[in-house]
Amino acid sequence: MSATYEERAPQPSRQPRRGFEIGSVLSRGFSIWGRNLIPFLLLTALLQIPTYAWNWTQTGSVLVAPNFREQFMEQQRVDDATTDSGARLSDQRSPWDLMMRALVGGLISLVTTQLLTATLVYGVFGELRNRRASIGECLSQGFARLFPALGVAMLTGLVLIALALPFGALMVMIPLFSIVLLPVLLVFLALVYCGLFVAVPAAVVERPGVFAALSRSWNLTRGNRARIFGLLFLLYILMFLAGAVVGFATGALGNLDRLSWIASLFSLFTFSLFAVITAVTYHDLRVAKDGIDSEELASIFD
Repeated sequence: MSATYEERAPQPSRQPRRGFEIGSVLSRGFSIWGRNLIPFLLLTALLQIPTYAWNWTQTGSVLVAPNFREQFMEQQRVDDATTDSGARLSDQRSPWDLMMRALVGGLISLVTTQLLTATLVYGVFGELRNRRASIGECLSQGFARLFPALGVAMLTGLVLIALALPFGALMVMIPLFSIVLLPVLLVFLALVYCGLFVAVPAAVVERPGVFAALSRSWNLTRGNRARIFGLLFLLYILMFLAGAVVGFATGALGNLDRLSWIASLFSLFTFSLFAVITAVTYHDLRVAKDGIDSEELASIFD
C-alpha cells in the first residue's frame, strides 16, 4: 500500500540545479524542524523508549543514562582496596559485566538512532515536496527501512575503527609521534566521516545495499566534503552553545538531578535536529549531483 501525505499549499516542485550550500541546508533544515517540532519530538521520544527502559533497569531513572566509565573506575578502586586474601566485595560488578552492559546500551542506542534517521527522512522529504506525512506513516516507512540503515551505520563505524587502529598502534608504540599523529588522525577520520555522512539516507531512499550505500555516499559527497565538515562544525557549535546555556540555567538552580533530566530531554531536540539536517544534506547533494527535484526523490516512498 503506497504511503500518503497531507497536501499543503501547492507550489512548483521542479528545482533548478544548484550547488551544495551550507547556509541553505541549515536554513531549510531548521525551518523544517521548527515547523514539525512537536511531531518530530514525539517520534524521537517514542523511538527512545527502549533506551529509557534500559536506563531504568540500570539507574532507576528513565532519563539518566548509566555512566559505565565511572562505574569501571570505581570498580578499579575497589579492586585496589581488596583484602589480603584477594576477596572481592560481592556487591560490586566485574569489569566484564560492566563491559557487556555498556555494549548492550550502545547497541540499543545504535538501533534507535538509525530508526529515527530512517523515520525522519520520510518526514523531511514530505516537507521538501510541500506535503506533510503523519506520525504513523513516518514510523511505517522507518521500520520498513530499519535494517539497511542499521547495517550501513554499523559498517561505517567499523570502517572508521579499522582506519584508526593503525594510527593508534603507532602512537602506542612511539608516544612521541602522538603530538603529530593525533591531529592528523582526527582530521583524516573527520573527512572520511563526511564522505560517508549520507550513507544512511542513501540506504533508506535508494536501497542499493549496505556496501553500495557507502560507495554512493562517497560519490555524492565528492567535491563537497569540506563543506559538509563546515556544516557539521557549525551545527555542533550551535548545539554546544545551546546545551551550555540550558546547562548553565539549570545548574544555577543548584539541582543536579534536575540538570540530568533537562540534559536528557535536550537530547531529544538534538537527535531530531541532526536527523533532519542529515536528510536535507542528502537531498541537496542529490539535487546538485543528479539534477533531480524533491518530487522525484520522494517518489521512492509512493
